[in-house]
Amino acid sequence: MTLHAKVADVANIGNFTDKYFTRVRQALEFHKMNPMVTYRCFMRVDTRPIYRFVEEYLQANVFEIGDYKFTPLAREGEFVHAKEPLFEITGRFQGLVQHETTILQRFGWASLSCYNAARIRAAAPRPIVLIDMAARHAPGTDAATWASYAAHVGGFDVCSTDSGGATFGDAGKGTMPHAWVGLFPTTAEAAVAYAQAFPNEKISVLVDYYAQELDDAVACYKAVGDRLAGVRIDTHGGRFCQGVTNTDAEGEFAAITRLRDDFGVDFAGQHGSYAYGRGVTIEAAYVLRQALDRAGAKRVGITVSSGFSPEKVAAFTSCRAPVTSIGTGSFLPVDMRDTYATMDIVAYDNKPKIKVGREWLLKK
Repeated sequence: MTLHAKVADVANIGNFTDKYFTRVRQALEFHKMNPMVTYRCFMRVDTRPIYRFVEEYLQANVFEIGDYKFTPLAREGEFVHAKEPLFEITGRFQGLVQHETTILQRFGWASLSCYNAARIRAAAPRPIVLIDMAARHAPGTDAATWASYAAHVGGFDVCSTDSGGATFGDAGKGTMPHAWVGLFPTTAEAAVAYAQAFPNEKISVLVDYYAQELDDAVACYKAVGDRLAGVRIDTHGGRFCQGVTNTDAEGEFAAITRLRDDFGVDFAGQHGSYAYGRGVTIEAAYVLRQALDRAGAKRVGITVSSGFSPEKVAAFTSCRAPVTSIGTGSFLPVDMRDTYATMDIVAYDNKPKIKVGREWLLKK
C-alpha cells in the first residue's frame, strides 16, 4: 500500500464523498448507464500542481474505479496560471463518480502549499536552509503530510515530521520545544541535559524562553561548546528580543539608524516590523550574531522562526540577515478558498461536452 493513498475501505467510500455523487452512482446503476467520461481539473488561483497523492489514491482504489487513464497537463511543481487545466482522468462514469471529492481533497491543498513554498524558496536563495514546520497548523495528519511533500517539491530542505519526511526519503528533523526548556531553571541547563540525551549529535537550542536570547545563547555555547550547532529564536510578537532597540522608548528612527550604522543595513525602514520592533526581526538576528561572535561562537548558526511568510523571508534576505535557516509553516494556505480545486466532465464517450460557462476548459 502506498503512503496515505486510501481514506477508507472501498466499500465505505460513500461515507467520505458528497452525497450527490453516491446518488448519481445509484442512478447510473439503475438505468444501466456507464459511459466513458473525461474529467478535467483546474484551480481558480495560480498554483503548482502536486499529482502524487491523486495518483496514489487512484492506484489504491483501482479495483472499484476500474480501468482509467490519468494524464497530468503540466509537470509536478511547475507554475500554472489560474484556470489552466491541470490534469485529466478518463474512465467509466460509475467507477469514477464517487471519487471526485476525495481526489480534489488530495490535490488542491497540496498544490497551493507547493505554490506558497516555492515563493518562500525564491525569496530565500540557498544556502539558507528552509524547514517545514507546518504540521501543527495543518487540518489533520494527512493534510500535514501532503503539505510536507508539497513544500519539498517547492524547494524546502527538511520537515518536522517523520511522516512528511518519508514522502521524500527523509526523516523528520527537530531539536527542542519551549516545553523542554521550561523543565529547567536556565536554558543552559536545558541544553546540557539535551546534549546528554543525544551524545552522538550536535544540538540546536531554543533560546527565547526566558527572554534572554543573547545571554542564553552565549551561556549555551559556554556550557556545551562545539556540541552547539545552532540556536533558534522564536520570540513572540508581544515583546522585544533581548538587545534590540526598544522602539516604544526610542522610536523607529533609532532602530533604523542602528541597523544602518552598526550593521550596514541600508533602507531598513521600508521593511517596517520585519526589520525592527517586537518579535523575531532583522535587528534581532544581527544582535544575536554579534553576541555569538564576540563569545567566540562564530560557527554556531542561527535559525529563525515565527510568522515567516514570503514577504518576511524576502525582507530578511534583502537585508542580508545573518541566518542559516528559517523554520516556517506559513506556506500553508492562508485562505482555504484558494485551495478549492474543481473537476468537470469535458467529454462523454469521447464527445466534448461541458456546462455552459466552462467552455474554456475544453481548449487545452
